Amino acid sequence: MLILANRAVRLAQIQTDCIHVTCHMERGPTPLLFDGPTVTVTSGPGPRPAPVIMAGVNSPAAAPGADLVQARWRAREAPYGDFVLFSDGSLSVMKLIRFSPADRLHDPRAEHWQWWEVLRATAWTPTDWMDVDTTFASSTCAGSRALAGESSDHGSIGWVALTRDDDQQTLEWLAVSCSSNPFAEVALDGATVTATSTSGRVWTFPRSAPQQVRIDAQDSAPS
Repeated sequence: MLILANRAVRLAQIQTDCIHVTCHMERGPTPLLFDGPTVTVTSGPGPRPAPVIMAGVNSPAAAPGADLVQARWRAREAPYGDFVLFSDGSLSVMKLIRFSPADRLHDPRAEHWQWWEVLRATAWTPTDWMDVDTTFASSTCAGSRALAGESSDHGSIGWVALTRDDDQQTLEWLAVSCSSNPFAEVALDGATVTATSTSGRVWTFPRSAPQQVRIDAQDSAPS
């Protein structure tokens, strides 16, 4: 378990027992609480070694190459967890946060969702892979294709991918959330990939920076 705080995230907690990473923190100096096996983090404008717990991992981190990423994608596999996986082998570790107003704590319709990037991994070794093998929606635009669906590993897992519109559907990035619910609709334009989940949330991913996704309730999403 990793607990961290920074300027953008006052206090967030993520489960990190499925990867071993060497990463770059892109949100400035970050205090970290840790216990257990460690990896090296560079923080802020220059390298600042800091230990991060990666529970249950014994092997050293390795930098997966683009070929491995594409091979896993062709097999419709992704690291287990909340991640954005990029074609160059880097990976963003994400955390889904749900906020509720004080007077509607138990009303899911009042929740505000954010999917925060908490770590950028440049080297990582997963201990488990999951299938991203069920596609519910597809959309094309100017030589690119967006795909969306669910994982057969669990009904709460949804995924969205941006690929080239070629015979291999060469991956540009793949976003997987264990708590989003499956994505049943997807739309692609020159700037964004917009996916709608079966839980009624609209996830808008900037094509060039999918880790900066915006999540809106379906009835309040920008038209």
